[in-house]
Amino acid sequence: MKKRYSIRGLLLGAAVLFSVLGLSGCSRHYTRDEAVQWFQEEVADVCLAVSGEYEERENDQGYTDYVWTAWLRDLPEVRFELVSHEGYSLFSYHGMQTDYYLRIGEYYVRQYEAEGGDLSLLETGESSDWLELSGEYEDLSGLNQMARQMEGYQNFVERQEYPCSTGYSLWYSEPVTSWEGGGSDTGVFERDNPAKVKGEALESLILYTVYTGLEPEMFTEEQKETVLDSHPEQRFTLTREDGAQVSYPGLALHTYGGLAFGGFYSVLTLEGWEPEGSTEAFTFTDRNGRVCSFSYEYRELRALDENGDTVNRQYYYLADGEKVYLSGSGYCITSEELQELTGLTYERNRE
Repeated sequence: MKKRYSIRGLLLGAAVLFSVLGLSGCSRHYTRDEAVQWFQEEVADVCLAVSGEYEERENDQGYTDYVWTAWLRDLPEVRFELVSHEGYSLFSYHGMQTDYYLRIGEYYVRQYEAEGGDLSLLETGESSDWLELSGEYEDLSGLNQMARQMEGYQNFVERQEYPCSTGYSLWYSEPVTSWEGGGSDTGVFERDNPAKVKGEALESLILYTVYTGLEPEMFTEEQKETVLDSHPEQRFTLTREDGAQVSYPGLALHTYGGLAFGGFYSVLTLEGWEPEGSTEAFTFTDRNGRVCSFSYEYRELRALDENGDTVNRQYYYLADGEKVYLSGSGYCITSEELQELTGLTYERNRE
C-alpha cells in the first residue's frame, strides 16, 4: 500500500487532541497509575501493561513530557505511549496524550489486508494521533470505489474487540485548478464515518463544478439545484449600475465567498458582455475599453502583491497584456474588482 504522512486535518487534529487532555491546568505531572486511569476512562476500558519507569522527553514547546510505554495485556504486539504532557497556554498545564488510536489502527490495517481486505486505492498516514485513510479521486467512479474501501475497513474495525478511531478524507484531483502547494477546494474529513465522508465529498464536488463552471456535464441540473438549495449562502445577487438587481439561480459563489472565473464568465454572458472563450479561459473588453483575459492558468507560485510583499500563491488577469493581481481568494474576483471591470457588484444572499 502507498504511504503518505498527511498534514490534512492538522487543525482538526489539534482541536481534538486538546479536547482529550485530562485535568487541564493540573500543576504537576500525572503518576503512572493516574495515566492508566485516564486511559481507561477517556480512551478504552481495557487491561493494560505499562512500563514501570517513564522516559523524559522534551516536547515542541520546550517543556518536559513523561512518557510510559504501554501495551494491551491480551495483544502485546500493539505498543503505544502514555504521555503526561506539560505545556503553556495562558498558564502552565499538564494533560494526557496517547498514540493508541494510531498504533491499534496500524495493527488493524495489517490484519485487514492479511485477511484479504482491499485498501489499494487509499493512502495511509497519520493525522495527529490517529490513523488516516485518504484518497484523491479523478472522477465519480473513483470517489465511489475509494468510499467502498473505506467502508469495508470501518466495518472490519467495528467487529474487533479493541476500539479504534480512524480519520477518513477524500478530495478531487481538480485537473484545472490544482497546483503544487495549492491545497484542495474539495477536501472533506471525518472520523469513523466513511459514509458521511462520501456524501460530503459528493456535495463538495457538485458545488465545485457549479462555482468554477468546470466539468458542467458531470452532474444534472437537478443535482446542482438540490445541493445549492442546501447551501443558500453561496447564491448571490448582482446589482447593476442603475441599481437594478438580478439573481441567476444556476450560479454560485466560491465556498469562501468570491466569484470564481467560471462564474464570472457566466455573469458576463448573461449580462450581454459577449466574452470570447469558455469558463476555463476567456477574453472580453471591460468598461474602460481594456481587453481583459482570464484563465485558471494565470497564477504564480510566488508573486508580489500591491504592497510589494511576497505571497506564496496568487492569481492574476491580463489587462491589455499587463498582469493585474487579484486581491481575493484564489481564482476569484471580489465585488470591488467586478465593479471596476463591469460596473456590476455582487452580494452574497442571506441564508
